[in-house]
Amino acid sequence: MTTAPKDLKVWQEAVGLAGEVVKTMRVANRREIRALADRVIETALRIPGDVADGYGCPDAEIQCRHFRAARQALGQLETQLAVARQANVISAPAAAQLATRSAQTARLLQGYLLYVERQLEGAAARAG
Repeated sequence: MTTAPKDLKVWQEAVGLAGEVVKTMRVANRREIRALADRVIETALRIPGDVADGYGCPDAEIQCRHFRAARQALGQLETQLAVARQANVISAPAAAQLATRSAQTARLLQGYLLYVERQLEGAAARAG
């Protein structure tokens, strides 16, 4: 059992992804696209925050909600990065690197979400 969110591999990967997004968007940040850059960064920062919030909840149902919110934010981030790439705000190599990191985060997050959902199903089966 881990003792802090920083011990979770999914949290570490989400923080790494957010850091890479911030670096990429900082380089691409110009006055005319500042709103896009800010939104992409904000979305990227929500992912590790939701993972940490989920980890901190003793209730599996609330944990599940936080991990689902992280997954939703990850989907939004992937969409925003695709738009940024199409608009030539970020380069193709940067987009590919972020896509790889995003996919790894998604795999880890899905694993944690499945684990919590199985706990909920087990509790429901025992109760009913």
